[in-house]
Amino acid sequence: MNISVIISCPIYNGKGHLTRVLSLASKINKKENQLTLYIVSKYLNNKELMLIKYFHKKNIIKEYSEIFTANFKPQAIILDDYNIPFKIIKKLNIICKKIFYFKDHNNINLKNIIPIKLKMIKKNNYFYFENFFINPELKFKKKIKKNNKILVSFGSGRVSTKLIIFLRFLKKIDSKLSSSYNLDLTNELNAKHLNIIKKLKKIKIKKINNYLFLKNINNYNFSINASGVTSLELLYLNIPQIVFLISKNQTKNFNNYKKINLNTIKTIDSLSPEYFSSFKKSFYFMIEKFFLNLDVNNFPVKVLFNSNKVLIDYISNNEN
Repeated sequence: MNISVIISCPIYNGKGHLTRVLSLASKINKKENQLTLYIVSKYLNNKELMLIKYFHKKNIIKEYSEIFTANFKPQAIILDDYNIPFKIIKKLNIICKKIFYFKDHNNINLKNIIPIKLKMIKKNNYFYFENFFINPELKFKKKIKKNNKILVSFGSGRVSTKLIIFLRFLKKIDSKLSSSYNLDLTNELNAKHLNIIKKLKKIKIKKINNYLFLKNINNYNFSINASGVTSLELLYLNIPQIVFLISKNQTKNFNNYKKINLNTIKTIDSLSPEYFSSFKKSFYFMIEKFFLNLDVNNFPVKVLFNSNKVLIDYISNNEN
C-alpha cells in the first residue's frame, strides 16, 4: 500500500509531530507498504532529513500545493499538521478516500476522514494513555544513573518570546541559589537569550542537539517543558517534570496531567510573567525532592501506553 504522511515542522508546530509520525511509520514499515513523507517546512535542512528513518521517500516542501504532482497517488494519507487549510484537505480527499488525522485539528469536519484520538483513562489505579505513538528511539530503563542535570525543552515552534520569559525566571532564582545546577536546553537561542544566560552565576545552561537529547533523556533528575508530545515521552520514561501550557493544542495533555495530580508532575497554566511565583515554588520543590533528597527513582504513578493497533492493522491490511 502507498501511504503518504503530511506534517508541518517546525513552522508553527514543534518537532513532536515528527516524532509521532516516526513512531507510527516504524510500526507500519513493512514490505507491502511504501511510505512517503512530506514535510512542509522553511527551516528543516537536508542533513536533518537524512536522519529521518522508516520512510522510503522524504520530501521537504515550502507550500502544500507542491504535494499535488502526477506521481502523487496514495492509497492512504496520515495528517499530522494543525494548520493545513481545509481546501487542501478536501483536495486530498478527492485523490484518496482513506485519510487519518490526529484529533488536535479544529478544521476537519469531513465524516469519512478518521480521527486518531489520544485518550487518558483511569482504571484500577492505573492511568492508560491510548493511541499514543512514542518515539521508537526512546527506551524505558528501570535502573538508571542520574546525571544531576535538568532538561529544558519547550518544543521547536514559535517560543522565542516564551523562552526569554523563562530565562528571566531563572535569573530571579539564580541569585538565591546556594549550589550550582546544570541545565541542558533543546531550544534554539538568539542574542537576547544568550545575553541573559551569560549573566547567570549558579545556573549553567548548555544548548544540546537532538542526538544528545535522545542519548541522555533517561538520565535527567527532572525536566522543565511544554505539555506537548515530549511531555508524554517524559511521562513514559518516568521523568519528573514541571509542565507549562505553551499553546492551545497542548490543552488536552495539560488537563490530563492536572488529573494525575502527583508530586512528580507540577503544572503551570502559562509561561508568562505573572506565573513566576508558581514556577519558583515548583522549581524549589523539584530541587529538594530530586537533588537534595536524591529521590530520583520514585515515580509512584502507574502509567501504561497503548499504541493504536486498530489504526495500524487497518492501514496495513485493508486495501479497500
